[in-house]
Amino acid sequence: MAQNLFKREGTYYARVAAPKPLKLLRRQVGARGRNEVWVSLHTKDQAIARRALPAALEGIYRAFEAETAALLGPGARDATWTRPVAQDFESAAWTFIRDELRLDEQMRSAWPSQAEIEKRTEATLRDLQKNRPASD
Repeated sequence: MAQNLFKREGTYYARVAAPKPLKLLRRQVGARGRNEVWVSLHTKDQAIARRALPAALEGIYRAFEAETAALLGPGARDATWTRPVAQDFESAAWTFIRDELRLDEQMRSAWPSQAEIEKRTEATLRDLQKNRPASD
């Protein structure tokens, strides 16, 4: 346990690195957290620090467990992320193409038909014939 005991400016601290599974889980769900936890033991005496170390470590490990449970708990984002493979990219490409084609069809269906265009053109020409623009 002494490997987690450090002295900084005369005061003893408990130091623990975040477990690798927790770091990976944080990365997967986009959470941030400290990679190392330093907790002051509030003493300058090594013997007292050694006696206080187990309780401090237990608190740190409980905090890691609580964070893991919160990241994996209900309402948390899916933590079962895996590296995409070629099939995932192909599926994404086809989904994109299909969605773009549907959008294009919707846009084209909103355009006026050829008959409507001709009808509006004739109406505009009639209006111009009746109300000729004034020329200089």
